[in-house]
Amino acid sequence: MNDTHGVLPSPGPSADPIRAVRRLHAATETLFDGVALRLGVNRNDLRCMEVIQREQPISPKRLSEAGGLSPAAVTKVLDRLERAGFAERVPDADDRRSVRIIATDNREDERRELWREVDSSARAVFDRLSPSERELVTGVLSDLEEVYRSAAADLAEE
Repeated sequence: MNDTHGVLPSPGPSADPIRAVRRLHAATETLFDGVALRLGVNRNDLRCMEVIQREQPISPKRLSEAGGLSPAAVTKVLDRLERAGFAERVPDADDRRSVRIIATDNREDERRELWREVDSSARAVFDRLSPSERELVTGVLSDLEEVYRSAAADLAEE
């Protein structure tokens, strides 16, 4: 079966880990689509929301880099996120000419509720592992993250 569209058979006992990662990625993309739809934002907005949550207070330039968007696109994303009540531009404490972006608490309960069940279920999967197995899986996932980030950077340079 052609796996270029993320449609792969279920893994067998000797599953290919690359196929498993692709299936996980496809499932994650579907989940993110659903979360974005429920929150009334688009995927770029959701990606930027996650970056803001993780790195706040964050500069627009850093958000542009982390979100893979142009500065003009980030401005439009921030306008939408502010209107939707998810983010706010605040003056930079060190440079009054600059701003930082922070997540607001306005819709935090709604956002958390959407993630609560999947986070709980994912934690249950990891809880079945021994501490050394969790460490191994975490290391593998971190290594894969670096592979993907490096590949993305290479593509951006071409």
